[in-house]
Amino acid sequence: MNTPRIAYYVSRLAPNADRLIALFVFIVTFALYLQTMAPTLGGGRDSAEFQHVAYTLGIAHPTGYPLYLTLGKVVTTLVPLGDVAYRMNLLSVFLSALAAVFVYLSIVLLTQRRWTALIATALFATNIAVWRQAGVASVSPLNLLLFAALMYTLLRWYWQGTRLDLVALVLGLGLAHHRSIILLVPAIAILLLLNHFKSMQSRREWIRLCTAFATPLLFYLYLPVFGHNSSWYSNTLEGFLGQISANEVGTYLRTTPEDFAAAIGTLTQFLFYSFGVLGWSVIALG
Repeated sequence: MNTPRIAYYVSRLAPNADRLIALFVFIVTFALYLQTMAPTLGGGRDSAEFQHVAYTLGIAHPTGYPLYLTLGKVVTTLVPLGDVAYRMNLLSVFLSALAAVFVYLSIVLLTQRRWTALIATALFATNIAVWRQAGVASVSPLNLLLFAALMYTLLRWYWQGTRLDLVALVLGLGLAHHRSIILLVPAIAILLLLNHFKSMQSRREWIRLCTAFATPLLFYLYLPVFGHNSSWYSNTLEGFLGQISANEVGTYLRTTPEDFAAAIGTLTQFLFYSFGVLGWSVIALG
């Protein structure tokens, strides 16, 4: 047998095989989460709030989550299943299953091993921290999806030379939803400077990237447009800035050794709760 020719045909078939496996991952994960989804109102800590404000176009607690609420309004309006609360829970099922797809595709790119990717994706999808948010109205499933999509688009750009403005677009969508995605920006910036420095000197490239990044931020217009729908929200420039910065609900910045120690303790407890001793062992080996 001609080994190079076999490798050629396998490489041609691989993208199609990965698409089929990704579809399989989505269907199985969606079915799993659907079986354990909350049937109606409530579920998580903020579920009732999101179920209400998405349908009424109200304002959620800071930072507002305009992308999520816009998606929620579309789903609660167009999906003819169950009540409004059920539809918002169903949105989390869909977003979580889609996040699992991007996790699978990213690991395939990293390892070139489908079984490894499937096992890792199964561990991700059944992790308690992921699973418990996958069937209730929550901002976490969309946040996970955007994180996973950002990793995938970065890997595609780095190894396959796809367009960098797609990375900027996903990053902008992430910031239009949850500001925690900012934590990835320093690492992305270093990666771009090390591998894309010459192109970054082009004005046209900067314009393209800035446009792709900034366009999703227009979702924050949701706040002034629908600000009158919530009696507690001050529909002013000051209220808008306070909402998107969340400066009125305290800070998560740690400034003292005691704060750092408490944060590390909380994080360690959460990781052990999520992954257990076996998971921590695998993380340590990695």
